[in-house]
Parts: sequence; C-alpha cells; structure tokens
Amino acid sequence: MFLTNRLRAIIGAIVWFALALTTVSFSQQTEKPAACLRVELGIDSFERKSYRPEFNFSWPLPPAGRGRLFFDTSYLQRINGRLRGPVDFWLRGGFERPLAGSLAFEASLNHFCRHLTSILNPTILNYNELVGKLWWRTSVFACAAGYGRYLGGSPGLDQLIIFNLNVPRLILPELSFEGEWKWVDFSRFYFEAGVAVTLSESAALYVRTARYYSLPGETSIGLRLSSEGGGAQILDQFQLVSGFYPYFNAHKLLVSGSYRLDLMRKSDRRFFFNVGFGTPILSGSGLFVEFWPDRMLYHLSAEYELRIGQVFAAWYTRYSVDMPADTSLPFESSLGTGILIRNQTDFDRLERKFRFEAGAGYNFRYDFDFSFKLGLNTLPRNGPNFGVDARWGTVSGQEAFEFKLFAAFGPDVSIRPFVGVRKIRYLVGGPPPSDSFKHRLTAGVALFAWFD
Repeated sequence: MFLTNRLRAIIGAIVWFALALTTVSFSQQTEKPAACLRVELGIDSFERKSYRPEFNFSWPLPPAGRGRLFFDTSYLQRINGRLRGPVDFWLRGGFERPLAGSLAFEASLNHFCRHLTSILNPTILNYNELVGKLWWRTSVFACAAGYGRYLGGSPGLDQLIIFNLNVPRLILPELSFEGEWKWVDFSRFYFEAGVAVTLSESAALYVRTARYYSLPGETSIGLRLSSEGGGAQILDQFQLVSGFYPYFNAHKLLVSGSYRLDLMRKSDRRFFFNVGFGTPILSGSGLFVEFWPDRMLYHLSAEYELRIGQVFAAWYTRYSVDMPADTSLPFESSLGTGILIRNQTDFDRLERKFRFEAGAGYNFRYDFDFSFKLGLNTLPRNGPNFGVDARWGTVSGQEAFEFKLFAAFGPDVSIRPFVGVRKIRYLVGGPPPSDSFKHRLTAGVALFAWFD
C-alpha cells in the first residue's frame, strides 16, 4: 500500500527530528561538532560556467574518540549563457569509526540526482549508493577502498567498487591532489580527480578532470574558497536549512541556505558579499530516495555596513534569479538596491535577547522593496537557547514571510530544530497559488557555522 504525500511528509518530519535530537546529544560530548564549507567557481571544457558549494557537518559519536557522524550536501551546476545546464545533487550521510592504528571504517548512504535548468527533462537520473570504505590515513596521504550496492533509483546499476586518494602536499607544499574512482558493475569507470594550488589560507586554484554518471568526460578550472584554513577567513559564516511541509502535497521539503564572503572588515565598517539559495523539493513517489527540486532560487547581495552608535546601517545591492528545473521555462531575474538598519552584524547569531533588521529599497524590475526581521531568544549561560524569529518581505505586493519557534544547541556550530510557517515567492510563472505556501506549517532543522 502506497503512502500518501502527507503521510510520507509527516513520517519524514518525525525521522528528521529524531536525527536532530540524536546529533544534539552527540554535540554535548567532550569533542565538538565541526563544519566546513568549500565553494568552487570555474569554467569547464564545454565553455560552461560551473558552480559548486559543499556543506559538511560532523558530530562526535559516543564514547568520546570513537568516531564521528557526518552529513554532507553539495551540488555541481553547469550553465551556459542562457542559464541552462545540468545540476548534479549529492546528499551523503553516515559515520566513521577508527580501527587499529591509522585505519578507519566508513559507512554511508549517498543519494545522487541530476536535473536540468530551463530544459525539459521528463526522466530524472537518480542513484542511491550504500557504501562501506576502509580508510588508511598517514601524515603524507590518505587512501580508501570500498564496496557498495545501488538501492532503488534509476535502473541499470547494481554494484560498485570505489577508491579514494588524497595527498595534501604533492611535491610542493602548495600543491595538493584529490581523487575518487568508481568501478561500476565491473564494466565502466566514473571518476573525479584534480590538483589544487594554494593561494592563501582560504583560497586555491584548481584543475579537475571528471566523468560523471551518464555524461562524457569534462575538465574544469577555477577558484576554490574554503573555510578549512586557519587565521582570517573569507568564508566566515554559512547556514543550511531544511524544512518539511506536512500538509502541502506539491512540495515535501524546502531546502535553503546561505554563506558570506567577508571582503573588508574594520572596527566600524565592513564590506561583504552574501550568497543565498533555496529550492522547493517536489513530493515525488518516495520518502527518502527522491529529492527533486522544482527550481533553483538565488539571492546575491553586496553590502557596505557602517556602525552608527548602537546600530548598523548598510547599503545593499541585491540580484535575484529563478531557474525552473526540468522544464523549458526560461529563467527570470531582478535587481534592487536599498538601505538596511540592524542592531547586530549578523541577525542569525544569538548575541542579544532582542534582534532586528529593517530594510527599504527599490527593485528596478518591480517596485519598492520592504523587509523586516525580528528575533527574541534566551541567553542562558549553559544549555540551549530558545527563541522565535519572524521575517517578512514584499516586492510589488508579493509577500514572503516566515515565523518559527526554535531551540539552538551549540555556539560556533549550532543545531536548531524548529517549527513554524513559511511562504516564499517566485519570479517565473508569477506568484505561487494562494494555497501553496501561505500559512504552511513547516518543521525541520537549521545548521549554522561561524568561523570568525
């Protein structure tokens, strides 16, 4: 008997919260949670622009020192001048346990799916890899060998053997190598291998050659930004939010996130670039194995912020783009500028019991642009923070809002389960129907990381 979309979403929300509570309990161990973000901007051998963010989170497994639980999500988007092209999504979750000496065992479930922006794509390619690996790590290199099976997804693949090799210093201290090879059904190879030259603690140039599922080989070159280096960070903050819609049959999930590039910081002013994204996930016919986006939404903004007494004033320029997935509808975009006033530099950081941000500007495509954020939360010396956030914005009469109750665990790497309501707005196809996102109950988990 098939589950209804609503029942699948409710079950998914319960499982999602169970995982959140589990990771919260892990975060209370002696070892601390960890987070990392890598962003790649480049061009490939087919003369397409490529963009690849990778969000990585991990938590210690009890007892202390006996491994880590990890969750990784990333996507590789390649687009031509009309913003058309493939988007490869990866969701990975699993654990790693140390064995004797330099050996460690890793087990993970990896979900892959490919979508096409502004191109009709009636058949979605998707695979689910259940993989076990044995890692051998030394001060010079790290390598792994493993075996896996394909579960559900697109037909045609059965099993794979996988190899990894990472060399942090290859001949020169600034030169590194990363590679992964998959031997699928003992008949075909898929791979990804490349070298990088470190420019600073946060930036590197890379060259990579790869052959991905059902695509010809490709080579790309570009710039990689990372939060892994010590010292001052260009990438100083990121977040990843996933919320279920238990009572909405068209979409079961809304995934959103953002990261900030800190380009100039003084005692009384700063300049930064913020990249935000969001994608509503279609309900589909599977609970855990189908995460198919309806569209890719981006909000890119540059802000110059100046401290004035007890508040911060900022001038912003914001570019928004809406790229429908797996349909022939073209993208649409808009540009706006305006002023923001806030009482702390980062609204999402729980530094005060009362937080606010208000904005007013002009969107050159639509009309006047207004926004407001309000946050109330506790600030206990020990234990979690509890609070409420409200966000509202409107452009030419099209509203978007969010209201949620949350509990926050951890300072620099924060886990925040939440419940609330949320409505978003589109650029392509006009506003969503009145009953789509308006007053929609949502429940999920937000993950935050700060590196300053």
